[in-house]
Amino acid sequence: MSYRPISLLLTLGKILEKLINQRLNYHISTTQQRSSRQFGFREGRSIDHALDKLMQRVEKCRGQKTHTDIISIDIQGAVENLTHKSIDEKLTENKCPCNIKTLF
Repeated sequence: MSYRPISLLLTLGKILEKLINQRLNYHISTTQQRSSRQFGFREGRSIDHALDKLMQRVEKCRGQKTHTDIISIDIQGAVENLTHKSIDEKLTENKCPCNIKTLF
């Protein structure tokens, strides 16, 4: 009989990630710390919503015959290069509950 290791780490990691995400979203939504203009990492909003909003503004400016400038920034590796200290400071500054903060 051969034995293969059962790896539940991936599954447990996904469950933990989902729980942390739910708790952070609840904290952010109840403390009103999220901009109404944020589309990423929000349930019910997507890139399609952001593009639709952008096109509405462009069309409005066209109708008013004004210029429209668009700047798009994609900072590759931004999250990976954050230090633990800077994450901790932001969580403290935004009054993140200790039970969530300790997970970081």
